[in-house]
Amino acid sequence: MAEVILYIGKQHAADPTQYQDHDIVSCWNERRMRHNHGQIICHPKNFGFTTDGLRPESLARKYLEHTSLYRINRISKTEVEKFNLLTQSVEDIQLFVPAKLKRMLTAGHHRIFGIPGEEFWYDKNINFSAAKMALVWNDIETDSPLREVDHKQLFLKRPCLTTFCCMQIDEFDDVASREMMASEYKITVNPEDGGDDFELTRRRERFVDWHDLPFLSGKDIDDLENPNKSADMRSQSKRLTRTTHEQTKARIP
Repeated sequence: MAEVILYIGKQHAADPTQYQDHDIVSCWNERRMRHNHGQIICHPKNFGFTTDGLRPESLARKYLEHTSLYRINRISKTEVEKFNLLTQSVEDIQLFVPAKLKRMLTAGHHRIFGIPGEEFWYDKNINFSAAKMALVWNDIETDSPLREVDHKQLFLKRPCLTTFCCMQIDEFDDVASREMMASEYKITVNPEDGGDDFELTRRRERFVDWHDLPFLSGKDIDDLENPNKSADMRSQSKRLTRTTHEQTKARIP
């Protein structure tokens, strides 16, 4: 289920370059939600180290295999190969200084797998497509007791729910996501080089007037306006639709 996060509060009312009451701060479609939960579950810190100080075979390695462009494989004492995971081919063989690997391994957050002499790691973690997220969640459900059905909502701590209103919304694609979180800029010509200068004029162009939502009760509104109370408005009965509830502000001259 997709979710949208709205800003609550009028403390920046005089400055449109700051978040305003009702602004769409962030939005999460199914693909992004699946990635968010999958990334947290598969983080290397959750799986510790082998006795050799390397990362063990785990969901962390499988996640990186799905989402990275390259796997760097050590093939000798002084050489590594750059393996393209997209084309499934070796792109390059490079000289590698063992002292560099030693320095890499001293970092407590390193992501180096394998066994001594046959270490490997990943580069350019860039592919978070819906197809890749399906593979990630298939691994999670195969290798752990976790189930995706239990990870359908953003994890929001109490301070977030006193500053933001999180609500369910109809599913949307990544293009719509960028539209919903767009800022407004004033474009002028730079007199020195003739290029374009961009000045932020609004932090957000789009908003949802949660005060006027017919399915929010008076108590719901009071809870949202109370800075000392966390109010979670995510439910099927309080679900937004873009066509009905999303609005666009008039441009600043």
